[in-house]
Amino acid sequence: MKNNQQIQNYLEKVLQSNEFAESKIHQKLFRYLFETSFNGQAPKETTVALDVFCADLKEDPECTAKVRVYIYNLRKKLDSYYLHEGAKDKIRFEIPKGHYKVVISDKKGAAEKNASTSFNWRFAFYTISLLLLLCVIFIIYLIDSHKSERNIQYSYESSPVWIDYFENDMPILVLLGDYYFYLDCFFPDRPRLTRDYQINSEQDLDSFLDDNIPYNQYINETGLTFLSKLAPWCLFDLLPVMLYSDSHIELKLSSQLQWADLNKYNIVYVGTFKSFGKLTQLLEQLHFTFQVRPNCLYYHPEDADTTYEYTGISSSMTSPYEIDYAAIAKIPGPNHNSIILFTSMKDIGCLATVKFLTQPKYFDAFYNEYLHNSEINYFEAVFRVKGYERTVANIELLHFTELSSQQ
Repeated sequence: MKNNQQIQNYLEKVLQSNEFAESKIHQKLFRYLFETSFNGQAPKETTVALDVFCADLKEDPECTAKVRVYIYNLRKKLDSYYLHEGAKDKIRFEIPKGHYKVVISDKKGAAEKNASTSFNWRFAFYTISLLLLLCVIFIIYLIDSHKSERNIQYSYESSPVWIDYFENDMPILVLLGDYYFYLDCFFPDRPRLTRDYQINSEQDLDSFLDDNIPYNQYINETGLTFLSKLAPWCLFDLLPVMLYSDSHIELKLSSQLQWADLNKYNIVYVGTFKSFGKLTQLLEQLHFTFQVRPNCLYYHPEDADTTYEYTGISSSMTSPYEIDYAAIAKIPGPNHNSIILFTSMKDIGCLATVKFLTQPKYFDAFYNEYLHNSEINYFEAVFRVKGYERTVANIELLHFTELSSQQ
């Protein structure tokens, strides 16, 4: 460990960096946490609130909540600093989750810690990635081998749903909704990868740990996600449509979506409600909302005060019968592009809706009833999907609404 003067020098370097220079409150907060920690104290949330943000909690009862928000942002600023300006710093400052004490480590120790955390799961990550890549290659091979036959049967270029994806020169981005999981080390000799239906992102995990501080010592992020079976099966139906276009096609996980992507691509999202990620903000344009746990879809018609509530039925060991509720939405993007969402509570809803807009025997009836002889380009539709043993048996259209072409 470096001497006190070197530590102080590194502290000032961090505070004057681009990450902190324009944020006096984060400078003040970090300096306070550093000084109390350096003096052997363990700052508490209430103490931080009083000393940094509020003179009197009675005047601002929400002050303690501010502390959690600023601490969260402070950790992010430190992470960003060490990725860029501070990448070569010989010592590092960290604020472990669930605590407000600043921990000081040298670069070697931090590197060893990161290596020990990631090494155990590196093999699993590359194995999963390789299997997914092989699966996609195989699907594309099957699709290409049958492309000419399907092209004779149906022309997607004339479809009012897909025409945007053929008329402009933008590349196509197919987003696959992936699920978040974390590392549970409650039993030190038996670490487990855990899926929690209410924790669907790094932000959700941080919020959970902030509210459940005792669990911080057992739970860690992995940086890994996984796909359900709906991804390859939906690609099998979806990619034949995409391949009729001369546009470049890319695949990406929804957790990897960047804001810039919304301007660069025509986008197709396939995944459950839980995997929207950044796309959640697009739902503000639509008339349906969802609840993750328990799964529930709410539909709010524009011309009525009624709200329809739909709760699915999951299959179980005693009954393989299930009911899912799904939605298709085609909305305008921010850069004269289009975004199509295929989403549902469970897998069978996505499987059914993708087939609905890619298989002529399903699509023709939908086209004739709702899109025929009209200039409808953007729309939303809600479906009830019945299945048996995770296989689609029936799809029923419940609601259809034309959407404005203005974003």
